[in-house]
Amino acid sequence: LLLALAILLAGGAGTRMGSSTNKQFLLLDNKPILVHSLQVFEECRPVDGVYLVVNQRDLPLIQEEILEAYKFGKIIKLVIGGRLRQDSVKNGLEAIEEPCDVVVVHDAARPFVSPAFIEKSISLMEMFDAIIPALPVKDTIKVISKEGFVSKTLERDGLWNVQTPQTFKYDLIMK
Repeated sequence: LLLALAILLAGGAGTRMGSSTNKQFLLLDNKPILVHSLQVFEECRPVDGVYLVVNQRDLPLIQEEILEAYKFGKIIKLVIGGRLRQDSVKNGLEAIEEPCDVVVVHDAARPFVSPAFIEKSISLMEMFDAIIPALPVKDTIKVISKEGFVSKTLERDGLWNVQTPQTFKYDLIMK
């Protein structure tokens, strides 16, 4: 049985969405989206623990309105995120004190993943070193010049929209 830990990224500012509230704190069925995402990992048997990566300024809100209110048993540690997503993932990885077999990285603002989907990605680590779910691109993608003109149309056949959770063997992602 593989020892699997999750890094749940909840440090985003939601700037692309243009909202004054971070996506993970918007309400869905009267609960913050973050709570729904945490519940999925709480219910996923093969996930042994969760490192919740948060924005420093959201720390009091998360401690009072999420952790105290919902009592999640799998949260090992709150980790302060970095400037970019990759920095936040790195901070989450560096917070892991005991080596594990598998690390599952997921965006907290994406609550509709199922425990079965996460479990499947962990079980595939018996055969692969990394798994990323992806969907084929359906839209036409254009490359635009600095002047704002179309310079190229990309072939859809080789383009995929990458999703989360992204699952890695611990040793690989640490490299």
